[in-house]
Amino acid sequence: MPTKEEVFEKVQNALVEALVVDEEEVTPEATLVGDLGAESIDFLDIVFRLEKAFDIKIPRGELFPEDILTNATYVADGRVTEAGLTELRKRMPFANLDEFAKNPNVQDFANLLTVADMCRFVEGKVGVTEDLGQMIVKHEQGEVYINTATRRLTIRGPSGGHSLDYTKLRGDPAMMVGLLTRLWREKNEGPDPFDASDLEKIQAAIDQG
Repeated sequence: MPTKEEVFEKVQNALVEALVVDEEEVTPEATLVGDLGAESIDFLDIVFRLEKAFDIKIPRGELFPEDILTNATYVADGRVTEAGLTELRKRMPFANLDEFAKNPNVQDFANLLTVADMCRFVEGKVGVTEDLGQMIVKHEQGEVYINTATRRLTIRGPSGGHSLDYTKLRGDPAMMVGLLTRLWREKNEGPDPFDASDLEKIQAAIDQG
């Protein structure tokens, strides 16, 4: 099975070739449409290149469930309904729909997918050998890792873990504290085990990463 880094490299290469952009532009947080300039016709080429690179099959609508956006059950007055958001989350577990859900205009959906979303989609298809990166905090009840290659911060506890794009946390300690607490409680019971010194270590690693 490939590592997360190997998945990213192949996805990056597929996007560079399909969209004729520079490698440096294809970062995890870059959006396919807004940042990389993808158009509707490009998605067919992207899917073809991903299938070839990873030796997988991607059925129509699996990566880009456009059928939901044309279904009157899921769209009303140009906005995705609650039922539509539920269906999108079910069909797109690899994408973070939280921001889109706040103002779910159909016309904004095309700018939703990021390179990181594409990587998570592929990871779900091929399986990956997880590389969490460097451990920066360790407790009996929890650990925090940072991977500067994938720009992911991973919080792990007795009952499971969660990761996120740490670039969103740079220079915002309050947001980091809130997210760490929320991510911990999504998988584990009780208060998180991290103290002020741990948060300083995490913030320093994020600022340097």
